[in-house]
Amino acid sequence: MIQLHPYEYIYYNSFIGGAKGAFRNFETDYWDTSFKDAAQYLNANAPYHSRVVVFDLPIHILDAYTRPDLQIYNNEKTHYANFPYAVLSTRLNLDESSCPNGQVVATISRDDVILAVIKKLPAGTHCE
Repeated sequence: MIQLHPYEYIYYNSFIGGAKGAFRNFETDYWDTSFKDAAQYLNANAPYHSRVVVFDLPIHILDAYTRPDLQIYNNEKTHYANFPYAVLSTRLNLDESSCPNGQVVATISRDDVILAVIKKLPAGTHCE
């Protein structure tokens, strides 16, 4: 449990193989708590007034922790071409299926379980 902090709720017992065995087979970061750590990465690395598209519903989690100048958009409510960054949950394997042309610049993980991914997107990229 200490190794998983602050994501103790992603714990699975040894019959499944722990959190590692559950990864990509069962829900892990279903609350998208890892978006707080993703926001910290963006705060430190994203240029001023960057636009960020979020691939999962709880955009408010990321928005609550990012700098005020960052513009956060939900992928369901906007045409998201020309966004320099995408934040993707590993829920439903969104990190693998969305924005395949993006370069992974950061991962949020615990105990080798990836919870969220930040991708830098080439100019003009349209992710699905």
